[in-house]
Amino acid sequence: MGLWTPVASGVKMFCGVFANRLSSSCVRREMRQHKWEDDQHHIMPDPPAHGDQFPTRPMTLLGVWAHPDDESYLSAVLMSRVVKVGGRVVLASATRGEAGGSGDTDELAMLREHELHTAMASLCVRDVRFLDYGDGRCAYADAEEAIESIIALIDDVRPDVIVTFGPDGITGHPDHIAVSMWTTAAAAAVGHERLLYATMTDDFMRRHDSLHSDLGVWMGGEPQAVDPSDLALHVVPNSRERMLKGHALRAHASQVSTLIDMIGDEAFDDWWVDEFFRRPTADEWATAESRRTSWLVS
Repeated sequence: MGLWTPVASGVKMFCGVFANRLSSSCVRREMRQHKWEDDQHHIMPDPPAHGDQFPTRPMTLLGVWAHPDDESYLSAVLMSRVVKVGGRVVLASATRGEAGGSGDTDELAMLREHELHTAMASLCVRDVRFLDYGDGRCAYADAEEAIESIIALIDDVRPDVIVTFGPDGITGHPDHIAVSMWTTAAAAAVGHERLLYATMTDDFMRRHDSLHSDLGVWMGGEPQAVDPSDLALHVVPNSRERMLKGHALRAHASQVSTLIDMIGDEAFDDWWVDEFFRRPTADEWATAESRRTSWLVS
């Protein structure tokens, strides 16, 4: 279950008809990536408030999300830009999304794993990992174990920037909220300060209010939007990047095909276009640290 749950029982496999055309481009990007990995003295500057020129040089981006498709809605353009400049993207999904439909959960998990790999291939992202928590069960998982798994992930990847949900989970989904807490606590534990939360602006909320109401997107109340001046990073895609994001999202056919049939291609493509990120507040860092401390002493 991702940002939106499909109402239809059937699922359709997505065929990456553009995959072969992308392969040579991905190889060229990977050559730049290997050159970057040889540079052990790189220091990544803080993201600017406006992301038109971010990043300008190779970096390592770690995305930690709850379900296959969360990453494409919230960070597809950012990931594509990191790869374009020769950087590295590591994508971690807490679950395999097996609750995002009806039918056999094992089969759906396999389908959604395939869809995620296809979506990431369209962005030339090769490193996809699963934390193997149950879809819809993250809020009930062992938080200590989950935080330790993300600490190990951070130690292994050594990211310059980490992106995940804010404490509201964007939609209020309990899995999203749990993943936000785990990732923030893990970043606090290792002293990683370049953590960014995916968020929404007041203008985005106003423009799509009717659509959100019709779809019943919010779980447990409408999330808090932010003023544009409070953004750490605002990624505005160009026409090519919008196309790439559309490909990545449509790779998650089991989740988006019915939605596109309901609202139409134009409305779908005009929905989650820009990508917004903010920094955690001092209170959010303190809350994560206190949660981490509580299970360390328990």
